[in-house]
Amino acid sequence: MATAALGLPCILTSIVQCLQLPRDALAFLMALPRTSLDTPLAAVLVLLTQPGPFAHMWPTLNLDDFDWRDAALARAALPVLVSHVIGRGTFCDFLRRCTRLQNVEFDACMTLLRPWLCSGYARRIEFLGVPTTDVRGLARLLATTASLQGLWIDNALLDTFVALQLPLHQLTEIHLHCSLVSLKLCCDADVSHLFGLLKCMPALRHLSSTAGDLGDTLTDTSQWPHLETFGLHVCVLTPRAFDAVLSYLGRVNGLQQLTLSCIELQGGRFAAISRCLERLIANGLTQVSFYNTALGDASAACIADVLYQSRNASPLVWNVEDNCFTFHGIYTLLNVLRAFDDDIDDFLEAHGMTGSLDAEPYMLCSPTQITS
Repeated sequence: MATAALGLPCILTSIVQCLQLPRDALAFLMALPRTSLDTPLAAVLVLLTQPGPFAHMWPTLNLDDFDWRDAALARAALPVLVSHVIGRGTFCDFLRRCTRLQNVEFDACMTLLRPWLCSGYARRIEFLGVPTTDVRGLARLLATTASLQGLWIDNALLDTFVALQLPLHQLTEIHLHCSLVSLKLCCDADVSHLFGLLKCMPALRHLSSTAGDLGDTLTDTSQWPHLETFGLHVCVLTPRAFDAVLSYLGRVNGLQQLTLSCIELQGGRFAAISRCLERLIANGLTQVSFYNTALGDASAACIADVLYQSRNASPLVWNVEDNCFTFHGIYTLLNVLRAFDDDIDDFLEAHGMTGSLDAEPYMLCSPTQITS
C-alpha cells in the first residue's frame, strides 16, 4: 500500500515540500525512479543538480537572483515550490529609472502605493480588485488624496468608498467597474453624464432620480439596462431628454413600476407615453404613478383607452393623484372602471368606502371616519 502511494506524484510533491534543506530534497528525488517524477518534480531535480543559486534558495525561489536562462524550468517547478519572492527595493530602484512611465499595475503593493498617493503627483488611479486587506484604509487614503483627479474602482471598493461619506471635490472623473443593481440620485444639478453611464451598468434593475436636470445631451438609450423600477421625480425634461426616455419605454422589457411625478406631461407628452403603456402592462407592469404631472381630461381619455385595451395578468395599480381633471375627466375614468366591478368592490371594502357604479350618476363615498 505504501509503495503504491509513493507512486503518486501528489504524494511525492507533499513529501518534497516538507523537506527544508536542499540536500535532503535532492537526496530524496535522486532516490526515486525517474519514471515516478512528474514534470514539476523533474524540473526541481534539474535545478537542484545544476550549478546556480537555486540549491541555496530552497524551498523559496528568489526572483531577484535567479538566472533567467532557466525561466522555463522555474515555471515548470512552480507547483512544487512553497513560495517565491522578489525584493521590493530592487523593484523600486527599477521604477525610479522609468522616467516616462505612465501606467503601473499593482498587486498587494500598498507600501509602494501609499507614498505615491501622498507625493502630490498622483492624478489618476484604476483598481480592478483591492490590493490590500485594509479596504477601509485604502478608501480613506483615496478620498483624502488632494491631487487625485481621476478614479476607476469596482465593486470591491465602491461600498466602502461611499460609506465614508467624505467630500470628493477634487475628483473630476470617476469610472465605475461594477455591478450596480440599484441607483438612486438626488441632486438638483445636471445629471445627464450619469445617465450616459447607464449603458455601462448591465446589472442595474432599479433607477430613481430626484430634482435632477437630464440636460440636452441625453439622446441614446438603446444600451440602457432593462429596469424593473424606473422613477423620475421633479426632474427637468427637455424635449430631447423626453424623447430619449420615451424611446426607452418603447423597448424596455420586464418593467414592473413606472413613476413620473412633479413633471409636466400635458399636451402630447402623455399621449406618447400612453402608447407605450399597453405593451408594458402586457409584459408585467403592475404599478403606474403620474402624480402631479398636470394631466387633464385629454389624458384621462388616454388612460381609459389603455385600460380598455390592456391585458394584464397581475393586478394593476394606478396613481393619478393631484392632477388637473375636471368632472368630465373624472367621469371618463369612472366610466371605464365600470368594467372592473370586482376590483372596485374590493377597493371600496379595503378602504371602508361605499359607492355605486351600476348606473349614472356614479357615486363614490369616502368613509365618515378615518382611523390610522
